[in-house]
Amino acid sequence: MSLYAGSRYANCDRLRKSGRPFLSIPERVEFTASKCTLYQVIAGDTIDGIAYKFYGNASYWWCIMDANREYSSELEIKAGDILQIPSVDEVRKVV
Repeated sequence: MSLYAGSRYANCDRLRKSGRPFLSIPERVEFTASKCTLYQVIAGDTIDGIAYKFYGNASYWWCIMDANREYSSELEIKAGDILQIPSVDEVRKVV
């Protein structure tokens, strides 16, 4: 598996026996769509930045990705896309 240079996994120290990186993918969390806020991505947004804007913590980016399953990577998200942002209360239940 090749990783793009800016990936948060680029410096991953977990390796398979072959020496290739091994990334465990946790099971996704289900968020209630009716409790989500809709957010339109603007040019320059990053998933980490959006998480910081809504939760005050950039490391909760994965909550946004779990709520938007049509994207398999944050690299697919572009300006103009509408994201569901889980409520702070729902995020606090799972972190």
